[in-house]
Amino acid sequence: MAPFVFGLDLANIRFSAFKSANMFDGRSYLRSQRFIIYQLAMIIIVCAESTATYAMSRYLDMQSSLQRAYPSSYLYNNDIVGAASLTIFAGVFTAIVYGTLFFFLLFWPNSVETPLWATVKKISAIFCTLVTTAALIWSTIVVTSHSAWITGAPASAATSVTPRAPLDYSHYAHNIAWIVLFWIGWPFVVASNVLVFIASAHHISHDRDSTSASERGLKQEEQRY
Repeated sequence: MAPFVFGLDLANIRFSAFKSANMFDGRSYLRSQRFIIYQLAMIIIVCAESTATYAMSRYLDMQSSLQRAYPSSYLYNNDIVGAASLTIFAGVFTAIVYGTLFFFLLFWPNSVETPLWATVKKISAIFCTLVTTAALIWSTIVVTSHSAWITGAPASAATSVTPRAPLDYSHYAHNIAWIVLFWIGWPFVVASNVLVFIASAHHISHDRDSTSASERGLKQEEQRY
């Protein structure tokens, strides 16, 4: 017999749960919609995060190469590094939150929605939306209006070291892809947040109604005897 952890039957963790017939069978409120929106939020934001990671690594590698060639030089790129780091955090947090909700919905669609679990989900969803929005706004501002600059080296140094990346952030294709993907994914993060609240409210109300109906049934049975 499979063990239970926090009231969840681990026997439900099986590959057959990933079949479309099982995933989109409507066993839970807005289950199909949540599967689709959660996955879109995770996939697109993680793609933006990965692109931001690559772009940041290019600027950091360029800074290292420049300082090896010109020891007294410095490449000022803290703004793009900071924006990319915040994007990475937002991407990782989004994947954790909605990845967790995705698997709970996949394996335990009929689990009881306790007030504590509903509160944890709501707080996580709100924080995820806030940090994603902050990362999106800051990254957009940096990429579209900021530039890196070099001191302690000739002007031609930016094109003589490898790897190279444009000092003007808006001229780098990977930066543009990062921002475009981020803007595409952000509405799905907001929609996921809304679905968390709607589904939690429905399940708590449904569970409460079911409990009340059960209690009424028990009282009626007691009155008969």
